[in-house]
Amino acid sequence: MSKLQGVTTVRANNILLNSSLEFTDLPSLRALAGNRAIVLYVIVQVHSDAEQDRVRATFDAANVFTSSFPRLHLLFCETPDAEKSMARALDSQLHVTDDAAITKDLCRFVPIIAHKGSVPHGLPKGRDVRRIDSIADLM
Repeated sequence: MSKLQGVTTVRANNILLNSSLEFTDLPSLRALAGNRAIVLYVIVQVHSDAEQDRVRATFDAANVFTSSFPRLHLLFCETPDAEKSMARALDSQLHVTDDAAITKDLCRFVPIIAHKGSVPHGLPKGRDVRRIDSIADLM
């Protein structure tokens, strides 16, 4: 993928974290967090305050926070619609997700979508949606 710049938003679920909310790709997260050309926001969908606290503790223990990914840029939501709203409100230049509905909706507003897995069909023409196998493909 070309050089990353600007605001980058990443859905953590199924990309950086597994269903148990444990890291699956910590080295790639560290590389993104250390990239000074971007402002990184990580969005985690959780279902309870306890899950949110566990994710915060996991990120704290991994020591991944940097000047381009401060602790306040670890964001939480309860629904996919909230993930879309966050990416739009942050004026993301690149959003990483594995959710087909999010890709279809956000591609109208976010210049580049990196979609983990098969790219959904029926996207509007002229949209920059790129297939990735993992977050490492962004490097």
